[in-house]
Amino acid sequence: MSYYSGIDIPRHVPENPENLSKLKLVERENAIKEILKLYPDASPKMIEMCWNYINRKGVQSVREEIESGHFDKPSQFSNVHGDVILKTAWVYNPDGTLVEPEPTSSSSQTNMLTAC
Repeated sequence: MSYYSGIDIPRHVPENPENLSKLKLVERENAIKEILKLYPDASPKMIEMCWNYINRKGVQSVREEIESGHFDKPSQFSNVHGDVILKTAWVYNPDGTLVEPEPTSSSSQTNMLTAC
């Protein structure tokens, strides 16, 4: 008895958003496996993302970005300064009153961790 009903079942096609060739896909897979051996605690998806970025930009370009220190500067959107977090949210008691956070002794910034 055959279970084939004549309908073609579509097979899974692996995603390839970078439009890499088959050779490049194998190269990426092997590189990720090797990196995971060296750094077993690293996230495989993070390694894959880094590999894609380096492949897209080029090794020399990424080295220049690292050496320039561009990404070592805090972002213009950053609100974290050491262990002090700027006031970005309000904390309320269950009765609806606002919790007044205690200012840190080192600055006038509000440490939201003490407010929680």
